[in-house]
Amino acid sequence: MRREVAIETLMHMLRVSFISISFVNENKNEINVIRFRLFLGAVLHDIGKFKLNKKVLNAKRKLTKEEMIYVREHVLLGEELLKCLKKISQIIKYHHENFDGSGYYGLKDNAIPIESQLIRLADVYDSLTHKRPYKDALSISVALEVMKKEEKNFNPIYLSLFIKHVKSKYVKSYFNNLKKGK
Repeated sequence: MRREVAIETLMHMLRVSFISISFVNENKNEINVIRFRLFLGAVLHDIGKFKLNKKVLNAKRKLTKEEMIYVREHVLLGEELLKCLKKISQIIKYHHENFDGSGYYGLKDNAIPIESQLIRLADVYDSLTHKRPYKDALSISVALEVMKKEEKNFNPIYLSLFIKHVKSKYVKSYFNNLKKGK
């Protein structure tokens, strides 16, 4: 893997863990989850990508259908790497499941581990709001609109709480920094 891509993947994994934990901490009365498990699952959710072909991951274009199927293998590679940590490996395996059952493995609703559902929110949000080789970053408000339009992919309760969380934490912080001239 090219060094820049490896660093960006690591940064993405760290951001997803920070966003996930921050979200759960703000909503601890509504979300009952073991934070350590969530943190490990989030910080390692894309570890399988380090075993994929760098040319595919570095593509500056939309991936072909075959390449998309290949990239999907990162969840199985991550599961295999962490098989000694059964619960964590399952969280990693299912972090691309959609709440309506249209994800990688067809799990739906509460059959998806709660940690995977939470990581899915943070993962999508971070992917939308950061530049990738094949796309520009979206603003926070546009990213949240995209997520609302794709609401079938997320637990509706968690999505609603997540949007409130992002608006209260990140949007408020952004405007406070603007006032300070940062």
